[in-house]
Amino acid sequence: MNPMKNYSKVNFIIILLAVVSLLVVFPVSEITAAETISVNAKNLDNTIIIEFSNSPNNTSEIKTVKVWLGGDKTFKSFKTESGWGGGTYSDGKLLVFTAVDSLKSGESVKFGLITNQKVTGINWKALDKNDNAIDTNKTPIQEISQDLPNIPTSEHETTQISGDKIKFIPEKIRIASSERLIGNGFNPNEALQLFLNDTLLESVRTDQNGNFITKLNIPATTKIGINDFQIKRQDGVYESTKLKINDSLNRFYETEHRFGITTIPETIKLEDTLSISGTAKAQSGIILSFKNGNVLESKRVVVTDAAGKWNYDDIIGSDTLVGAKSVIIENDQKSILKNITVTSDFVFQMISSSDRYDTGDTVTITGTAEANQELTLSIIDPKSVTILFDTIQADGSGKFEYKFPVTSTFTSGTYAAIAKTLDNSSEATIFGIGSAPTDKIIVLLDQLNFQTTADLPLRVVGPSSSTLNVRIIDSGDTIKVTESLTTNSAGNGQITLDLNGYKSGVYRAVVSYTSIEDIAKFSVGLQTGTGVITLSPTKSTYQPGEETVVIGQTANSNAILFLSLINPNGDKVSEIELFSDKNGQFTSNLLRIPLDAPPGVWTIEANSRLDTASATIDVEI
Repeated sequence: MNPMKNYSKVNFIIILLAVVSLLVVFPVSEITAAETISVNAKNLDNTIIIEFSNSPNNTSEIKTVKVWLGGDKTFKSFKTESGWGGGTYSDGKLLVFTAVDSLKSGESVKFGLITNQKVTGINWKALDKNDNAIDTNKTPIQEISQDLPNIPTSEHETTQISGDKIKFIPEKIRIASSERLIGNGFNPNEALQLFLNDTLLESVRTDQNGNFITKLNIPATTKIGINDFQIKRQDGVYESTKLKINDSLNRFYETEHRFGITTIPETIKLEDTLSISGTAKAQSGIILSFKNGNVLESKRVVVTDAAGKWNYDDIIGSDTLVGAKSVIIENDQKSILKNITVTSDFVFQMISSSDRYDTGDTVTITGTAEANQELTLSIIDPKSVTILFDTIQADGSGKFEYKFPVTSTFTSGTYAAIAKTLDNSSEATIFGIGSAPTDKIIVLLDQLNFQTTADLPLRVVGPSSSTLNVRIIDSGDTIKVTESLTTNSAGNGQITLDLNGYKSGVYRAVVSYTSIEDIAKFSVGLQTGTGVITLSPTKSTYQPGEETVVIGQTANSNAILFLSLINPNGDKVSEIELFSDKNGQFTSNLLRIPLDAPPGVWTIEANSRLDTASATIDVEI
């Protein structure tokens, strides 16, 4: 045991008790003219005496003094001189002293403080009777037994944080507040540590794109003014910037605005503006997460104004999938879940009334299209063979229904129903016969031929809430594009591909998931002039519901043409768009004789709007 240390500690405590018992204000005779307020602090272990001296040249009088600590350090107790009252705030990290009579120029006051652990510096702020700040700073504490030790400088490598890498929301940061921080441009899945003046505030990990969003609690003990903000990266390199911290709006508490939603629609149409508004804490960040089932489609951040109000406005794009969406609206403490239904003036949808059917059941397919619109409907078996084909029509309200019995001729497995309008809009639904449906992919293209300056909208019906691989392959089996799309809870997904730069030719869109895939062919930049066309059905007589197989030739290669099925009355029953290959050959099995087709002579016609060829077939019952 060191007797000298015990002796110094006893003397220090005696001095402290003497100061508290005297309860007097000491005049100051020597204060540097440049200083507004002189502050000295000394300690022995966890006991501190701090003295505030108002300069003789200062016209401001000190009414309030605040002192606070950094990190997890707290005040255990304090003593004041006569004429001063004190209180503890922010869980013991902040002390506020108020004078009955303000501290005039040339006067000083001392306070005795005891902390839970030893500290080397103390933050302070002095205010006048109108709560205007006179001076603020951080004062180092000198030990009684020894000089203040040197503080070692940091040896780690430091670089500046670029301005577009981080963004605080709101931009004006205040002490004792919760702020949103958005980071961009880091490494994917990188572990980061966020520091304010060497105090660790938060540890985060970036997402697969190198971005992060987190909440930072700015301590009430933070120095008002310029502070150091640092990000320690996974490789040990520090990136730093200067951060201005402002005083709180209210020095003892923040006014809370009730967190809630003022306006939100139940339904919204494609191409309309979605407007959501609400209230929250002033100058705080609000996060809106839009989900389709369990799939996160987008996330947006808005900031409340000084009155605590916020607004979100965005146009619902035409490529948005219609149906029910969920919106999660949250701040740093609460969240609200709301549902919005996205609709369209023209909604082409189709579902099966059941996921599974057995022998003797009736498969029922229902949907919505334009009023009185005619559609073709195909039933595809587990081997991707069309086993049923029919023409149906929506009623005056746009609703349609199609039924067929399940006989013993149906094999067990996963089936698909595909409906198409005359303008090639299409929709599909999946169901099982004899067993529950397993994963199946149906690729839907609303057209087959595209210009080189167009976009390719590709829609998929497949496994729900799954990420599917999309590849575009040219006629030479070279992969042009590799992308991915995510289906929603109903198994619907879509992606738009830019065809700019594609050479004229025929391409395949291959969509796959684990061991299943579907392929759709399309063309880019093909000519419309076919030259002379020849075509021939593979047989001359057909039954209702039977598919026709047509083989043909165009004089020009890689040419667009249209294939039509015409009934004995001269009415066009169906039409498809297709293209010939690099050798001018084409084939199709997409035209089917309707189930209610009347007997007689039918016509299959091929034309390019300039050249035409046709052949006749007999339909017998």
